[in-house]
Amino acid sequence: MNPQLQSLLKVQRLDGRLELLRRELENRPKMHSAKQERLEDIIGKRQEILEMQKEIQIRIDRIELEGKSIDDKVADNQVKLGNATSNAEYQGFQAQIARYQSDREEVDEQLLEIWEEMEQAKALEKQADAAIAEQSSIVAEEKVELEKELESIREEARGIWAERDRARTEVPAELIGEYDGLFARYANRSIVPVDAGICGGCNMAINPQTRANLQGDGLVHCNNCRRLLYSG
Repeated sequence: MNPQLQSLLKVQRLDGRLELLRRELENRPKMHSAKQERLEDIIGKRQEILEMQKEIQIRIDRIELEGKSIDDKVADNQVKLGNATSNAEYQGFQAQIARYQSDREEVDEQLLEIWEEMEQAKALEKQADAAIAEQSSIVAEEKVELEKELESIREEARGIWAERDRARTEVPAELIGEYDGLFARYANRSIVPVDAGICGGCNMAINPQTRANLQGDGLVHCNNCRRLLYSG
């Protein structure tokens, strides 16, 4: 095989590995982002719970205000009851007080139901806080592990870049330029073997002249896709 082609194959192998590492650096954080998204989801749900608590508290305040108004009316009628000057007047105030007390019982029942809702919301908040603490710990641990993984990839890439740069010096600049153009189009399938007269890149048959050229030491291009070829 042509020595220059051998050097180019080495460059291609190293370029292919660098491309894989580049994708790893790009995709690895995305793979780890699911846990961060889970944390953000829990935080969002906790905020929804807090908003729900605010709405419940508004209802509590409104009904408590309604209850206080009823209490004031009961108290006012009890004063009037004590100052009644006739039996009819006395009975009228008693009936009015009884109606207000019945209204107060309904308000108390409503308050009890709403306070139960508030307790449930508080319990949900507590659960969310615990989930946030747990997920935050997981995310923090994963962040440390992710940085270790990324640094390992970067370290490997630095070594390959140095080896690649050395390998490229063994190839004439003109040929390197041609290879770079092929690599931009075909990546690590720029230099491919020929097997049974078939190009390993485009999977099409090469013509007889190209097959004959493979027997020499010159550089041979596929007559279909223009990839560099070597005998497989």
